[in-house]
Amino acid sequence: MLGRRLLEFRSGLHGYLTADTKSRRLPYTRDAAYGSFAYNVGVAGAGKSTAVKRLNAGDIAGGCEALTWWNKAGGRVLRGLVARRAEERDMCLLGV
Repeated sequence: MLGRRLLEFRSGLHGYLTADTKSRRLPYTRDAAYGSFAYNVGVAGAGKSTAVKRLNAGDIAGGCEALTWWNKAGGRVLRGLVARRAEERDMCLLGV
């Protein structure tokens, strides 16, 4: 069930990506990083984020770095979210 749910979030996020991004800027590792991000913050939050805007504009490194900005809950930086976003950023940057 979790696998299906993750695919739903990934598919929803793809609605915010340009055709060029999907065909040229989205290898499996980057797709997984952004899919994890969307699962955690929601499809709309992820889709409207600076991370996705930068990726769509061709700024892959900038988009990957912007993932790390989502490290707060209740207005406080949480160590667990810092670690999660760092892992997503590292996965996102593979091959850049």
